Formats: sequence, structure tokens, C-alpha cells
Amino acid sequence: MARNRVEYKERITKALDELSLSRLSAVLDYIEYLRDRQAWKETQEILGDKELMAQLEEADRDWNDGQFREGDYVAWRKSNV
Repeated sequence: MARNRVEYKERITKALDELSLSRLSAVLDYIEYLRDRQAWKETQEILGDKELMAQLEEADRDWNDGQFREGDYVAWRKSNV
């Protein structure tokens, strides 16, 4: 029985090698469903955390009001402005 991530990936790879193209397509669809479902659950957990949401709202207000110091925030992406 697989006990860690590497072992699971090895077992999955071996099993996938034995499947037809149509079955691989179905497996991929299911994996993408599971990934999206996990992301949705994580989003719901964040939205349900009242303290975290209050902190995010405060950070948004501070950012929009220009009330921050350099280093307070990390840019999500580099701006060319």
C-alpha cells in the first residue's frame, strides 16, 4: 500500500500506462473535477473564516486609501507602469 505522495504517483503512473486513450480522457476529467472541487472547498473555508476576511477587507481598505508602507505588501505581478 502506498504511504506517501511519491508512492501514490508511481502507482498511478503504472495504472495509467495500462489504460486506453478514452479511459485516460475520463481519468483526466475526473482528476480535474477533484482539483476544482478541492479549490472550491478551500475557497469556502477562507470565506468562512471571519477573522481572515476582516483582515483582507482591512488590507484592501488600506491599499485603496494609500495607507501602506513599502514592504507591507507583495505585488502579485510586476507592473510595467
